[in-house]
Amino acid sequence: MSEFKVKTELPASRCEICHQSDLFDPEKGYCLRCKNIVINKEPKPLIASKKPKQQEILNKKLHTPLGVSSFLITTALILTSNFGLFSFITGIISSYLLAIIYAYTMIALKDLHPWIEKIPTFSITTTSEFTELDHIKLQQYSFEIKALGFIRLGDYKTDFSEEVKSFSRIFFHPQYQCFATIDQFFSSSKAPLPIALAITSNMEQDWSFASIQISNPVLINQYIYRLPKRFWVNHSLATVKEMLDSHITTRNKMLKDLQINLLANLSLKEFFEISLKVNQEFKDLHKNRRLISLLKDQLFLKAFPKTQWFGDYKP
Repeated sequence: MSEFKVKTELPASRCEICHQSDLFDPEKGYCLRCKNIVINKEPKPLIASKKPKQQEILNKKLHTPLGVSSFLITTALILTSNFGLFSFITGIISSYLLAIIYAYTMIALKDLHPWIEKIPTFSITTTSEFTELDHIKLQQYSFEIKALGFIRLGDYKTDFSEEVKSFSRIFFHPQYQCFATIDQFFSSSKAPLPIALAITSNMEQDWSFASIQISNPVLINQYIYRLPKRFWVNHSLATVKEMLDSHITTRNKMLKDLQINLLANLSLKEFFEISLKVNQEFKDLHKNRRLISLLKDQLFLKAFPKTQWFGDYKP
């Protein structure tokens, strides 16, 4: 794609939603008229897809194990007919659970999520293309980020597949040499994920560090798909300024400990190239991962939430 750049940017003088200025506060970045607006909460109509739905794929994968389960149930009925109803019911439940566990052990992540094996594409976009976008949160984050010296570079979308895509607004800080992105993921079959903020620094030898502000279920997925040289810390309650200050402090310590340098003056094209490389690392590491492993991680993380990942770096 062609690189885009905002040459001159002035503080907004009106609301991005109602396009009026009478109740708009330019310092705080929100409109009193629109701050409580609920945008597009009605479910959007689903477009019929020629591809099988995830549940249909799962049902197909479960067909054989459940067939085996039926055989085991019949066997359990014969073997336990002399031991009463309790043993029979126990045999049914055990056989069914064993069949489900076997199926989840055999199914790989890529079987249910074809986008795992596809290369995402980046392209310029506008907010009007995403009808379910959280405009209030986007506007709030945008003003707070620009107030810290970030320069807005533009809006782009990432197409992971026909069903999964994301909206991103990207900024760059010329002094601290780091990017800030506001992201929201969308699926044709599910509700949008909560909007998220990330401040990212890229370093030599494929190391990177991100300070993020996201909530569950995004945080659980962030930890499940962790990579050994891609670190992150979640600041769920911090202000954007506190995030930036913490990010620079931690990043400088990493550079010193790892004896590497920051990748400075990156262009937007190079930023996308690094994003593609990270995506490929994820695909290579997780495409053959079994669903039973993801289920185990999800149960563990719900009980013991993780707020950071430092991989191969030992601070």
